[in-house]
Amino acid sequence: MKTTLSLLTILFSLNLWANVHTGTFVQVNGEVLVLTQAKEKPFVLYQNKKYSYKPAKIGSRVGAGEVIQTKGNSKAKIIFANGDSLNIGAGSSIVMPKPTAKKKQKETELKIIYGKIRSVISKKSPRNNLKIKTKTAVAGVRGTDVYVHHNLQKGTLVTVMRGKVEVSSAENKKIKPITVETGYMTTDVLEDVQKIDKKPITKEKVIEVQVQSTVKPDVEVSETVKKEIQVLEKQNKEVVLEDIKNYQPEIYQEIKDTKDKMTVEEVSAKVVSKVYKAAPSESPKFKPSQEDLKGIGNDVYEKYFEQ
Repeated sequence: MKTTLSLLTILFSLNLWANVHTGTFVQVNGEVLVLTQAKEKPFVLYQNKKYSYKPAKIGSRVGAGEVIQTKGNSKAKIIFANGDSLNIGAGSSIVMPKPTAKKKQKETELKIIYGKIRSVISKKSPRNNLKIKTKTAVAGVRGTDVYVHHNLQKGTLVTVMRGKVEVSSAENKKIKPITVETGYMTTDVLEDVQKIDKKPITKEKVIEVQVQSTVKPDVEVSETVKKEIQVLEKQNKEVVLEDIKNYQPEIYQEIKDTKDKMTVEEVSAKVVSKVYKAAPSESPKFKPSQEDLKGIGNDVYEKYFEQ
């Protein structure tokens, strides 16, 4: 009897773990693949491991440790049951968050092999001690809105849209970590970096963040999937609003009377536009390109970003 109860407890724990760390694709644009470790053919060899693969679809699930690849100009957004979200930019390869062996710290690890990701993580989340790792840097996330771009040649750049993130070198443990706050980004963190610095976010970088986290679905889905996505997006919006309330109360006051009528994308655009307007530009005459405007949406840019 005790053995049966123990097995049931283990199975329940495994199911709970799987559900907590399983996300749903709520937006997919272009060619996005999900790679799962495989023991049998057919498989592809990636990072010296065997994987089966399938196309990501709106409403499909993706689990801890699975690899997501976005091709060319393809992008995707994933929402977890509690409302946490990951926006995966174009030309990226990431390993989905999974708990590490450090059980006492309840640490979760997300790996960026290359590319761009924007994460919004709740302070109450099972991922509230998330480590975003690249080959050259580690970003410690505790309930915040952060964008990480890892370029195989240029290293890693961490941009904080909201909250605080501790950034350290993945290669040199002697380098002192730094805390990056709202409106700041790191300098490029390379393999041979001797010091990590930060600087104000530029207008150019804010536009990049908005373009890479704007996903426009290009397929129709069933009513059942639509309803499921609506539930997840509502959870995501609650996480975003709670985060804004904690870190940017002045913006929360601005939108508190209209927030119920806004989508989570509109709330995000409102916040990002505030950072954009306050940011310096690398070029005095900077203006978003036509490609940028297409990525953001002309209507969104005119409503929130145009000064």
